[in-house]
Amino acid sequence: MKIGFPPSFELIVSSDIIKEEFYQKSLIAFDKLKWKLVLETPGILKANTRANFNTLGETFTVNFKDMKNIKLKSKCKFLNIIDWGMNRSSVRVFWSYFLININIKSNE
Repeated sequence: MKIGFPPSFELIVSSDIIKEEFYQKSLIAFDKLKWKLVLETPGILKANTRANFNTLGETFTVNFKDMKNIKLKSKCKFLNIIDWGMNRSSVRVFWSYFLININIKSNE
């Protein structure tokens, strides 16, 4: 559980794959998770997660301008004060697609 205004969670990972491959894998992950891509610029992707019983949805950002410091960030879309762990869960779910398919390590 994270408290903030609005609450968010960020994880820094790194990868030896090329940006184009990371970009493609990110789009595949968004599609499988049924997240809606809302922003696509060089090195940055942003998607909205789906709302469900636990959350009204998050905005999920992938910043892969620097492949040694890829930022995965989930932030509540609305003015929540407590996220009940959903931002962390969104980051972990997205990241798990890469752990299964390609070699990425965490800087945690």
